[in-house]
Amino acid sequence: MLDGTSIKVNYESNYPMDHATDVTTKGGDFQDLIMWDQLTDFARKALNETSFGDANVPMNDGNFVSSGFLLPSTSLPGGGAYVE
Repeated sequence: MLDGTSIKVNYESNYPMDHATDVTTKGGDFQDLIMWDQLTDFARKALNETSFGDANVPMNDGNFVSSGFLLPSTSLPGGGAYVE
């Protein structure tokens, strides 16, 4: 689950129903963490405007930013961002 300073997250897709993430002890690859404001305008537009059907997409302006889970990186000393 925690390997040194990295948390291990597993993504599962149970087609055609659900997608889920959970912590894991399995090995895997490292993925860079980027902030919402580091995405290109094109990427943010795609996440904001693409229809994902009945899925609740947490990473768009309507859900993620306004939920209070994301603060702009400029709001913290040193430009960092955090999740509550």
